[in-house]
Amino acid sequence: MKSQQWRAVAQISGVSEAPHGEQLSKLDRGSPMSCISHEPGAAVLILEWVFPFKGTIREAVIDSEQMARRLVEFAGLPGVVSSVSVSAESTPASKVLYLGLMDLPSVADWFEVTEERVLERVREDPAFPQPVAHLGSGPVFMGDQVRRRGVVWPPSTAG
Repeated sequence: MKSQQWRAVAQISGVSEAPHGEQLSKLDRGSPMSCISHEPGAAVLILEWVFPFKGTIREAVIDSEQMARRLVEFAGLPGVVSSVSVSAESTPASKVLYLGLMDLPSVADWFEVTEERVLERVREDPAFPQPVAHLGSGPVFMGDQVRRRGVVWPPSTAG
């Protein structure tokens, strides 16, 4: 049987606060995660990832549910896996956007500035959204905080 790319979406109920610090780091290390989104009013965490699998869709759902349960336990998250859905993936994993979290290149793209200018703003402006974690790939920001922040970029002070 030929390997197929699948997209899994797991809903974790009972998570009142967004994952942070070590929890985010563990989610990053423990999975091929492509999206983490938190809905605070509903106390729901959405985990999404793309993975290759050679079995049937039923087997992919079972595998994804087990993966979601292992991630919740590994990251030390409160809550339980309340639903898992799996569908055929048509977008390569490298093209999947982080909806709940934004990495440094995404923040720079959002504001149409360089990554260096974002880091400068993080250091110099305490009102600017601060990273919620520092992973191997660099700082990670809460996407909703970045998108809500209207920023006027002053001229660079670098010489």
